[in-house]
Amino acid sequence: MAQNMLKRTDELVLNIQREGQMSIFDFMSDVSTDSSGKQTTIYDVKKKLCSYLQNYKGEVHLNKLLAEFYGHYGLIGYINMVNDALKELEADGFIQICRQPQFSEKTGQPLRFMEEKGGHSVIIRRLQS
Repeated sequence: MAQNMLKRTDELVLNIQREGQMSIFDFMSDVSTDSSGKQTTIYDVKKKLCSYLQNYKGEVHLNKLLAEFYGHYGLIGYINMVNDALKELEADGFIQICRQPQFSEKTGQPLRFMEEKGGHSVIIRRLQS
């Protein structure tokens, strides 16, 4: 739902303000622009996620984290940007992303989904303070 709200805001407000002219930032997946024209980078999202994850002692489901994060900070970036920031935090050793199921039944390869639905769950564990 947050994704749709952000997309509609982009369409309605930003396109009207620009009179339909595209911005160079429209082609960058790691930059998001809100209705006031403020740009948010993946670095900003990552920094806010680090701070916000301090609220959780152990682990939290991805859906709960996203709902509370967007509730606290507003629609600061597309869901893909937030997911990419979470993956970077995992690579940095700040969090662990646990998926169920972990492996594909067909190929045995590790799964990389970042959405909780249809029997798939994603749990975020904070590793560092």
